Amino acid sequence: MSYHANPEQSVRESLARVVAKNERLESELAEVKSQLAESQRRERAAVEDFESAAHNGNILCEFCGADCIDAGNDTGGDTDQCGCFVYRGPQEAGKGAEE
Repeated sequence: MSYHANPEQSVRESLARVVAKNERLESELAEVKSQLAESQRRERAAVEDFESAAHNGNILCEFCGADCIDAGNDTGGDTDQCGCFVYRGPQEAGKGAEE
């Protein structure tokens, strides 16, 4: 910290640094909140998909992004046969960031 003959100037400079840091932190907080909200939307979409599969007798292939078989294909089998289940994500389910 530099020495100032004028203590008022020193206080102004310190205040300016504090304000700048506060603005950066507020920006970072807004970004973290946005990321949290998106993560929560993805989580809700995943839960909805898997609850739907459990309650409606759907096979998990309907929610898979592996694209190894067509969902609902009687010859396709299920994830036990395929072994490469990859959750397709909320964007492909129409439940992504735009909600």
